[in-house]
Amino acid sequence: NALQLSVISSKLLRCLTYDGNISYNSLTDLIYYDKTATSDQPAYINAGKVKLLSIENSLFYRNTKLSVHINFTYMNILSAENYPTTGQRIKSIPQFTANAVISKSILTLQDISLWVMAKLTYYSAQTMAVSAFRDGVPFSDPEYELKASFLPDISMELRWKMISAKFQCK
Repeated sequence: NALQLSVISSKLLRCLTYDGNISYNSLTDLIYYDKTATSDQPAYINAGKVKLLSIENSLFYRNTKLSVHINFTYMNILSAENYPTTGQRIKSIPQFTANAVISKSILTLQDISLWVMAKLTYYSAQTMAVSAFRDGVPFSDPEYELKASFLPDISMELRWKMISAKFQCK
């Protein structure tokens, strides 16, 4: 069962666009991979139920020399039964993500343009089951906390008619 309310505005202003979604999902009989399963246990488990609320927003500004795109997603567990969760979060999935992308044309000569782009992505903290080796010793933590992170990305793109070449630094 799902319910979704969407707001889509083709143009708030001359160069500005907004999209938004609020959704409720009631999911049953989900199958998930159990990373903590041993060799004599099933790796895939038929899960019970999960009910969640999510919000997605996207704002986009564009003109001939500049574009800015900002979005975020938030997901909150309302209830869960026999599904891998920690508090109000699904394990291994960030509860909150956000992106900001800015592109600027710095050179235009007839059909050729050079664009500089900067992107910043944010992922909130996640809890997950981990089985690995640490300093050559087996390590296992069913509640390992992956810290929140910011990931920058800078690139340049050369555009000529319908062809583009991109140089990226992550």
